[in-house]
Amino acid sequence: MRKYIILGLVGAMVFSVSVVSAGRPGYSSKKQAIVVIPARAIEVSPEVFSLGSASDYNGMKVEGYAFIHYKEGFGKPTGCNNDGVCQGWESPDCADCADGGEKPDASICYGFLSKRAKWKEVEPYLVDPTNIRGLNGTFVRDNLAFNISKWENAASKEILGDEISGAVDGVDLESPDNKNEVYFGDIGQSGAIAVTVVWGIFGGPPGGRKLIEWDQVYDQVDFDW
Repeated sequence: MRKYIILGLVGAMVFSVSVVSAGRPGYSSKKQAIVVIPARAIEVSPEVFSLGSASDYNGMKVEGYAFIHYKEGFGKPTGCNNDGVCQGWESPDCADCADGGEKPDASICYGFLSKRAKWKEVEPYLVDPTNIRGLNGTFVRDNLAFNISKWENAASKEILGDEISGAVDGVDLESPDNKNEVYFGDIGQSGAIAVTVVWGIFGGPPGGRKLIEWDQVYDQVDFDW
């Protein structure tokens, strides 16, 4: 299986500040439910999960992927899971992989996630800078915009556009909602600094493949930004 991660956006976080581990303070917000990778998701590469298929806001069938960004020293350990499914991170010597265990759908193998699957138009985004760590909202927005511009400059084209106003209601792990959202929340995976979710069309005729949405949540409970 080829394991090349798409774009700088999902291969590395675009919000860049120093983080340290911290205790878990109490807080409440309707969108701050703990973000947990669904049990049905299949790990197709270390820290990369296929979320399966869903319908987008136009009724089109799309696929989702979740990327977990871990603090250095954390992440999925190597070894064998021994659950009958050959996961992307397991060794070929594991019983799951060597003895005919069920393998993830071959269509999950991807290069640029899939050849010609890219943004087809400029994608503006929403930011909710609210956080429990005392970061100034203007700083959060400016820092995010600055790091996105660095990524776009490297690509020599505008891709994400500018921040727009609107309600941020959380990362979409079940189906896309036509909003690219960034916010602070609580991530269930230990040591995870952030989770990025990308939805798009990665199969079929190359000309019809595209990315349609991304969401990104930063853990503010376990990490002090």
